[in-house]
This record gives sequence, structure tokens and C-alpha cells, in this order.
Amino acid sequence: SHYREFFFTQLGNLVSIVGAHIKPFLLDILALIKEFWPPETPMRQTIIVVVEQLASALSFDFKPFVPQLMPAILRCFYHDDSPGQTVTAKLINALEVCTPTLEEQLHLLVPQMVKLLNSPETAGAVRAAALSLLLTLVSELPLRQFAPPILHALIPILGSPTAEPQLRSKALRLCTELAAEM
Repeated sequence: SHYREFFFTQLGNLVSIVGAHIKPFLLDILALIKEFWPPETPMRQTIIVVVEQLASALSFDFKPFVPQLMPAILRCFYHDDSPGQTVTAKLINALEVCTPTLEEQLHLLVPQMVKLLNSPETAGAVRAAALSLLLTLVSELPLRQFAPPILHALIPILGSPTAEPQLRSKALRLCTELAAEM
């Protein structure tokens, strides 16, 4: 297990060094990622870093490969038992890097972000990350069709006197961005 984690760390370093030149090996890398990314693996965060580095290195060339990773990404959201949901927070931050490649996956991702915002069990850092991702998505991709559930999830944050000021500020900015898109 430690060797695998070391391998994935080194793979991430290699991707960050060679950048877009990693493309000929992408199918093999994705096969490794899918094989070693079950929900319970202790290497989840390391694998997420590799995915983030691939998305950063390949930009739009990564788009055709995103659907292959969506089952593992969604499993991470559903089965995150890490303290403070650190895996979910890391995954959301990685998805922000992938934003240009996510347009065809919005129907899967936006409902998950709304679910995280609505859940009382969601950690504050994860809520902030979900709001940040939605802000990034709305600034770069069309989210008009998702406006009603997003706005519905923002109402409790905006109406709560106990909500963190940072969350309220992001929620208000997101409302403004959604209104401007309409």
C-alpha cells in the first residue's frame, strides 16, 4: 500500500514535470487510477492530486476522459468517511481545476454540490468548497437549467443568522452570478 501511494505521488510529480507530453500515456494512467481508486482506499487524496495534475497539464484535451472518472468521483462523494470530509474537500478543489472540461458532467456534479450544501452533516470547509466550485462553474459554464435547485440550497445559508460570513458572502455572490446569467 505504501509503495502504491509512493508510486502515485511520483506519477503526479512526473505529470507536473512533463505536462501535456503525458497524453500518449493517458489511457494507461487512467486505467491505473480506476483500478486503485475504490471508495475505501487510503490513497484517495493522492489519486485525486494525480487527476488534478492531469487536468491541469492537459486542459481541454482532458475533457474526453472525464466521463471515465465520474463513477469514482461520485463514489468519493457518497462514501467519504474521512475526518472533516477532507477527501470531499480535496476532490471539489480538484474539480475546480477541471472546470473547462466539466460541461457535459454538470448534470451529475451540480446535484451533488446542492446535496452537500443542503446536508446538515456537511463540514463547513466542504460547504465553502462546494460554493467556490459552483461560483467557478457559473462564471465559465452555463448553469441556467440548474438555477432553481442551487438557489433553493442557498436560501438556508443566506437566511441563517449563524451561517459563517464567508459562506453567506459566497452564497450571495453565487445568487448574483446566477441572476446575471438569467
